[in-house]
Amino acid sequence: MKKTILVVDDAVSLCEGIQILFKDEYNVLSAFTVKQAKEIVAKQKLDLVILDCLLPDINGLDYLKEIKSQYPDLPVIFSTAVGCEGLSEIVTSYKNVIYLKKFYDIDTLTLKVKELLGEEIPQNPIVINKSPSINEDNIVVNKILEYIKEGISKELTVQSIAKYYNLTPQTLNKVFKNKTEMSLKEYINNYRIKRGAELLERTDESIEKIAKRVGLKSKVTFHKLFFNRFKMNPQKYRSKNQKIKNELPS
Repeated sequence: MKKTILVVDDAVSLCEGIQILFKDEYNVLSAFTVKQAKEIVAKQKLDLVILDCLLPDINGLDYLKEIKSQYPDLPVIFSTAVGCEGLSEIVTSYKNVIYLKKFYDIDTLTLKVKELLGEEIPQNPIVINKSPSINEDNIVVNKILEYIKEGISKELTVQSIAKYYNLTPQTLNKVFKNKTEMSLKEYINNYRIKRGAELLERTDESIEKIAKRVGLKSKVTFHKLFFNRFKMNPQKYRSKNQKIKNELPS
């Protein structure tokens, strides 16, 4: 059974980012106020809380005290972008409380979560402060790029990807375009054709089979997208690249 993490933060994009980051490993819940957090805590057994200092209704420090009075062993990652009075004293006085200054990066958060949950930390060294920051929506985009790469042979649409990551198509498109300067649909089509070009160069498979391997049902659609990208049809592209290979010294 997956462990459950509660993120208490009024930054919606950050909550969504953490949810996507840990989607495959943990059950991640979000609360944008302390009131919402209390309702969740009353009904749900938690394994970890990621708590912001500045919240709309109650100061995060006060809620941290309340959590620790009720659940002294519950691990908490306490974070703030501006600093809170008495923060260092509170962090050092409670068991299983770690302070992370916003905006923390992906690797740092992952490391601290696994550390507090008593889980195995990856053997490969984690480079702190080199990975993208959580607040920049990089998590969303990186996960989508992985999803597209792994599922390129499937019928990928903006709607299906948005549904998988519990986002609206509008939010997904906005975040993706802000980071890549192209729409998600445009990126998917470009990736399909790039992958198709690689298969044309490396294999003798038919155009129809390659089209299916890159997730396109129609050979006609593959031809159209391919021509738009390379200004030549797939057959000519294959012949041209094979000729170049044959002319190279063995």
